[in-house]
Amino acid sequence: MHCCRQVARAIIGLAKIHPDQREVLRGQLEDALLVWVNEERWPSPIGVDALAAVGSAKALQDLRRWAFPDTALPTETDEAANLRDFVAAGPALRAVARLRDERSFSQLIMQLTRRPAKLDLSRAARTAPDPAGGPSSLRNHSLYKAVSLLEAGAAGALAEWGDPRGYAPLLAYTNDSLNSDDALFVACSALVQLSPNPAELLDQVLSLPRASSDQGFHAYCLLQGFESRPTKSFRLWSVLRDQNDYFRVSAAVILGRAGLSAQESMSLFTRVPQDKRGRELAALIALLGADAESAEQVVLVAPEATSRDSDLARLWASALGPVSLADLDNGLVFRIVRNAFAVARTLVRSRGQAWPVSALPLMLNNEFVRTPALATRIELSARLLSIATTAADEPRQAAIWTLAAMGARGQLLSLLCSDPANELHPPLPESARNTVRAALRFVDRGVLPEE
Repeated sequence: MHCCRQVARAIIGLAKIHPDQREVLRGQLEDALLVWVNEERWPSPIGVDALAAVGSAKALQDLRRWAFPDTALPTETDEAANLRDFVAAGPALRAVARLRDERSFSQLIMQLTRRPAKLDLSRAARTAPDPAGGPSSLRNHSLYKAVSLLEAGAAGALAEWGDPRGYAPLLAYTNDSLNSDDALFVACSALVQLSPNPAELLDQVLSLPRASSDQGFHAYCLLQGFESRPTKSFRLWSVLRDQNDYFRVSAAVILGRAGLSAQESMSLFTRVPQDKRGRELAALIALLGADAESAEQVVLVAPEATSRDSDLARLWASALGPVSLADLDNGLVFRIVRNAFAVARTLVRSRGQAWPVSALPLMLNNEFVRTPALATRIELSARLLSIATTAADEPRQAAIWTLAAMGARGQLLSLLCSDPANELHPPLPESARNTVRAALRFVDRGVLPEE
């Protein structure tokens, strides 16, 4: 069974790397995938995704059956309902969205509203004490789980589809305070991804009241959605002084991922609170968004910066979520990798530890991602190899060190074995080959590059 899943992952990777070969992959693998997926006790999520990746029209009937189960929702008192059909719905919903099955669009919207009208699945209801005494067990209710699975699956599918028609239903969903927080996080992220005007939406989010815990959760849920679609706003700097640390960290991640101007880098310390957490947030922003020199200067004055067990190191690791190919194209990935190596080199010279580099695999080595547009290790390494063999010197060097951060030893070795007769991938210049050798020393022995 594990072998089948590994093959399915490889199929998904091949389909994404070579979209022009999907018809070939479909012709050779579609029937076998259908047999395997239907033989399972319930459809394997990876198998379902593989069917969507090759564009399987034969699978649509099965996918629709799994995506829109006719199984009745559990009752409020049912603690041990079989949730198999609701678990299977999520991957199938994303698959029909990826296949752009127009018949399914209206049903996707309906799945977003499966919560019974008067049922309160909100965060407040989940955390309220049980009338009989003791903590609430709402999150353990089968009804809560079933509704959350269906609605989170539908929200993720709408983001996967990318159709502007999904924006209004998602906006209505995120504004409904009775919905489950599990599904709301997915819906908030989807709303940001589909927004036709992210700057305007961010301004609205930053204007939301945060006096109560419910209001704060709503605002934070939406703000966090911008971490994967960073949008510039001068108002984010004021959020760094918020009393709620969740808001402060999220604002720092957005600011860093959006990139800093030279002026913002120079005035970074004046823009953050002058306390321990403020210096840590400044360091995080610099690592994500400044030039390498500024990042080195800011990190070195952060509290306990040399230790991998510091609050800053933990903050850095938590901020490195999966990235997309767009993040690679717009320079975000290369900027983060460059800064991580530069700061790590400086920390080691100061008898510290190279924690900025150690955390990079959290961002780069994702074997399987379910959020639309995010890239797997296979996709990233293929694109990086292409850049390393065909691009100009600066992006080539960046691609080589990003492969090193991934621990991609095989890909790096392949760069030293280019075929002189291959016009598409000729041998690298000697300077680039030296960079590859240095990158291999890092992969094999942890030797950081010289400046």
